[in-house]
Amino acid sequence: MAGPAGMGHLREYSLASVPGSGEGRILFRRIPEGLVTPELAELKAGDFLDIRGPFGEFLLPEDCRNRRILFAATGTGIAPFASFAGSSSESGTHINYTLLHGVRHGEEDYLYKDFSPDRLISCVSRRNASSGAFSGRVTGFLRTNPDFIQDFDLIYACGNSDMIYELFSFARTKGFSREQLKAEIYF
Repeated sequence: MAGPAGMGHLREYSLASVPGSGEGRILFRRIPEGLVTPELAELKAGDFLDIRGPFGEFLLPEDCRNRRILFAATGTGIAPFASFAGSSSESGTHINYTLLHGVRHGEEDYLYKDFSPDRLISCVSRRNASSGAFSGRVTGFLRTNPDFIQDFDLIYACGNSDMIYELFSFARTKGFSREQLKAEIYF
């Protein structure tokens, strides 16, 4: 949880920074009518934050090097996957992942520089899809490519609850157990 120091309001955010890097990064989208994000957007280097956490159990398994993992995200839900991918590179773990990321507009390419382009599938649902991006939602990509998830051992999803519920329902029809599905839901 984070918010501008002294404001008294905190919101939940996923860490986007690599553990042990000495850097603390969160990713947020400025919501003009929001209580916290307009204030966060105005912060400058050296300003203070109130921080609590991290909390939760959205972590990679110890044996992740031996697993094929699908990271599915919408919007700023890409944040924990930047942390996962970065921590694997830093530690030499080199996890075998593919990131399936959905955004509304092509310019919402949050943190794409943190991922190898050959491991990223971008889904753009409204406009400005770049060359190579799927035109549609993450769930539309899965309906169009029904055997895609068969290549994975684990599925981690973060973002919009509707996407996660539909993805996990689809995965269950393909034989995935609950133990193979992990989520961090943004409501």
